[in-house]
Amino acid sequence: MSTRALPSPNDLLVLLTVSRLGRHAIDAAEAIEDRLGALTTTIRQTDPLSGLLRISTIDGFGAEIVTPALV
Repeated sequence: MSTRALPSPNDLLVLLTVSRLGRHAIDAAEAIEDRLGALTTTIRQTDPLSGLLRISTIDGFGAEIVTPALV
């Protein structure tokens, strides 16, 4: 027979605090998601981006990563 100890009041307080902080984090993440969705919609409704793009990198990174990604 396994005896399982009940959580202490301090453990429950920590769990409650994490849950409240987690809820705030979820609310903040959802707000960010909503704002980014609105921004995406706005960008799609306007003219596409165009123009000159300058990227400065070290030689190896530019040649191996950036240039292939842009082509």
